[in-house]
Amino acid sequence: MRTKKLLSFLLCFGFCFGIFTVSVSADEAFSYYTYWDGYSTKEAYQTKATYTVKDTISNDDWGISALVQPSDLYYDGEYIYLLDSGNSRILILDEEYKITNQIENFTQNGEKIEINGATGIFATDDSLYIANPELGNIIVSNMSGEVSGVIGKPESNVIPDDFNFRPSKLVVDSRGFMYVTCEECYYGAFVFDSDGNFLSLFGSNKVEGTVLDALQKLWDIITNNSAKRANSIQNLPYQFVNIHVDNEDFIYTVTGKANSYGTVPGQIKKLSPSGANILKFKEGYKSQSASSFDFGDTTIPVDVATGMKRILNFVSLTTDENGYIYAVDRTYGKVFVYDDDCNCITIFGSSDGSALFNGTFKYVSDVAVVNGDILVLDSELGTVTVFEPTDYVKTIMNANLLTRGAHYEEAMPLWQEVLAVDKNSQLAYRGLAKSYLKIGDYEKAMEYAQIGVDQDTYSLAYEKVNAKFMSKNFVWIFALSVILIIAFIVFAIVKKRKNIVLIKNRRIAVLLSEILHPFEAFTNIKQKNEGSVLISTILLLVFSIMSVFTQIYGGFMYTVFDPKSFNPFITFFKSLGLVVLWVIVNWGICTLSLGKGKVKEIYIVTCYALLPLIVNQFLFMILSHVITNESAAITICAAVCYIFAGWLLCIGMMTVHEYSFPKFLGTTILTVAGMLFIVFVLFMIFILGQEFVSFVSTIFKEVAYR
Repeated sequence: MRTKKLLSFLLCFGFCFGIFTVSVSADEAFSYYTYWDGYSTKEAYQTKATYTVKDTISNDDWGISALVQPSDLYYDGEYIYLLDSGNSRILILDEEYKITNQIENFTQNGEKIEINGATGIFATDDSLYIANPELGNIIVSNMSGEVSGVIGKPESNVIPDDFNFRPSKLVVDSRGFMYVTCEECYYGAFVFDSDGNFLSLFGSNKVEGTVLDALQKLWDIITNNSAKRANSIQNLPYQFVNIHVDNEDFIYTVTGKANSYGTVPGQIKKLSPSGANILKFKEGYKSQSASSFDFGDTTIPVDVATGMKRILNFVSLTTDENGYIYAVDRTYGKVFVYDDDCNCITIFGSSDGSALFNGTFKYVSDVAVVNGDILVLDSELGTVTVFEPTDYVKTIMNANLLTRGAHYEEAMPLWQEVLAVDKNSQLAYRGLAKSYLKIGDYEKAMEYAQIGVDQDTYSLAYEKVNAKFMSKNFVWIFALSVILIIAFIVFAIVKKRKNIVLIKNRRIAVLLSEILHPFEAFTNIKQKNEGSVLISTILLLVFSIMSVFTQIYGGFMYTVFDPKSFNPFITFFKSLGLVVLWVIVNWGICTLSLGKGKVKEIYIVTCYALLPLIVNQFLFMILSHVITNESAAITICAAVCYIFAGWLLCIGMMTVHEYSFPKFLGTTILTVAGMLFIVFVLFMIFILGQEFVSFVSTIFKEVAYR
C-alpha cells in the first residue's frame, strides 16, 4: 500500500488510478455502478448487475386502449394504482401486474368530473386522492369514482393572495393528514387535516449560500442603484417535485433539477414532524445532515451535439419496508438506490431519448417498489418497466440489513459471498471489517476497514491491537523510557558543566535559540544580520513538502489519501504561496505604516516562525499511526505548535518593524485583508478567463455550424 502511494506520488504526482476504480460516465448505456464514500470526492465503481428487466408492460398486455400521459404510480402494499391522466382514468393492478379494476368515471352529485391533467395519486383503504394542477384542486373519491370532496386553494394568511395553487403530488399519513406539493411553490408542502382543512406549510428547502454569494451580495450593496435593483434576481429555494410517506409516517421529499454546476446537495430528504431533515450520512467519524449530501452523479457530461450539460433531474422517489430509498432521474433514466444512511447500493438504467433497448426510457414519470421489483413508469412510451433484483443485490441488501442491525456474525458469510463475485463493493469491505471486529480478529478488521475507507471501525480495531501490544510489552517499554529519560538528564548536566557547544554554526544556533529566547534571536537577526535566507528557504520548502507528505503518509485514522483527487502540486504551492503572499503584502502594508522591516528580514522571520509547524508535521506523521482518534494528544500538540508559531511570528514582526503590539495587530489585520483581496482578484481573473474562453468557443461553434 505504501509502495503504491510512493510510486503514485513520484511518477505522476497526484494523478493515478485506484486499484478497483472504473470510470463511469453518467450517460453510459445501462451500466451498473455505485459510489464509494470517505474520499474527498465520491468515486464511481462499476459493479455486477443488480437489476434486470423482468418485463415491459403496455396497454397491449392488458388489452386496453393506449395509455396517454400516465403520470403517477402508487403501491399500497396490496394493489398498484396507475394514474392514466390523458385518458382520465385510474388502473388498479394486483401484485402480478394484472388489471383488477378500472375507474374511468368520476362523478359528484351526478355530474361527471374529468381528471385530465392530473399528476398525483394516493390511495387509502377506502379513498382515492387525485392532485390536478390544471384545475388547481385535489379530488377525493371512493373506489367507485364517487367524489366526496374537492379541495381548492386554501385561505390563509401564510399564503400570498396571488399564489397559483397547482397541486402536483400528494400523500396521506396514518392519521389522515394530507401533504401536498405544488408546482412553482417554494414554501414547502401544504398540510391538510383529515377533513380537508388547511393546517400549515411543511419542510421547505432553504437557499444555501457560499462565500462567493456573500461577496457578491456585499458588492451589490456597495454598488446598488435603482437600475440594479430593477434588474436584480432573487434567489429562491428549490421546490419539491415529489413526496412520499413511509410505513412509519415519515415524509420524504425529492428536489428536481440541479443547478448550473450539475449538482444540488440534499435532493432527497426525510423530514421529522417539525420539518427538519433527519436523513444522515457519515463522513469520517461524524454523522452529518444529508442536506449537504449529493445523491446524484458527481460527473455531469457535456452533450456533444449542443455543448451543454444535461442536468440531472430527480422526479420521484419511494421506499420499501426495509428503509431502502429508490429515486429516479428523468434526464438519464437512472434509478438510484440508497439505504437510510445514504450508502449507495446501486445505480442503473439509461435514457437516450430513443428507448431503443429494453429497459431504457424516453420520459420517466414515477417509480414504485413492489415486493422487491422496481417499477418505472414512462409517460411518453406509456409503459411500465419492471426490474427484478439479481441474487447479487439481494445478498448485498440482506447483508446490509444484518450489519445495520448489529448482527455482524450472521452478515459475515453474505459479505464474503459478495466480495467473491465483486471486489468493488465498499459496503462489503465495511461490513466484513465490523464482522471481524466483532469476532476479535482485529488485524483483519483493520485491513478491511482501510480498504473500505471506514476510519471509525479501523480506530476501534487498532485500539484493541494497541492495548494487546502494550499489555505484552509494557515492562521493556517502561524500562526503555526510564533509561532514555535518565540519559537525557545526565547529558544535559554534563553539557552544562563542561559548556559543550553542539551547534557551532552561528546562523543555525540563532534559528534554534528562538525556541527559548525569541526576543534575543530576532534582535540578532535585525541588528546583527544573523538570519539566513538559505536556511529560511530550506524551512519553507520542508514545510511545503511536509504539507504534501502528511496528506499522503499520515495515519489512516486521521487522513484518507485519495490519489485520484489529491493534487500534490496544489498542496505544495498553496503552502509555499501563502508564505510568499504574506511576506509581500506585509511588506507593502508596513512600508506605508512606517515599518522598518526589509523584505529579507520579513521573509526570514516568517520562515523561522514555521519551525514549530514543521515539528508538528513530523510529530503528526508519527503519532497519527500510533494514537487512536479518541485521544486528544494530536489535537493538543497541534494547538500548542500553532500558538507557539503565532507567538514567534508576533515577536519577530514587532522586532523587525520596531512596532508595539497594537500596531502589529493592526498591520496584521490589514495584511490578512490584503491577502484575501489579492486571492479574490486572482480568482475573479480566473473566472473571467474561463468565461472569455467559453465565449470564444461558442462563437467558433456558431461559425462552424453556419
